Amino acid sequence: MSELTAGEERYIEEAANRWARKAGMAARAVSDLPEAVEERIGEWEELFRKGFEEFYKAAFEKGGAVSADLLFDRFNEKWAEEHPEFTDMDELFKECSDEDRASAKKAFMG
Repeated sequence: MSELTAGEERYIEEAANRWARKAGMAARAVSDLPEAVEERIGEWEELFRKGFEEFYKAAFEKGGAVSADLLFDRFNEKWAEEHPEFTDMDELFKECSDEDRASAKKAFMG
C-alpha cells in the first residue's frame, strides 16, 4: 500500500484525535497547565498517529480484508503494551501538582 485513500487518512487522523481529546479533557481539568505538558500532548498525539498509520499500512500490505476498527483495536492494545506512558497521567502531567495530576487522571478516565 503506497498511498492511503482520503477516507483512510481521515480514519487514522480521527483515531489519533481520540487520545488527544481525552488528553485535552485532562489538560482542561488542570488549574495551571505547564507549557511542557501542552508540548508533550502534541508530541505524543503525533507519535500515536504515525504509529497507527504504519501499523495500518503494514496490515493491508499483508493482504486480506480487515476492518479499520479491528485494526485500531489491535493497534491500541499493542501500543498500550509498548507505550504505557500514553495512559499514565502522572507521566504526562509530571510538572503539575499532585492535586492537578489527580484532576487530570479523573478527567482522562471519564
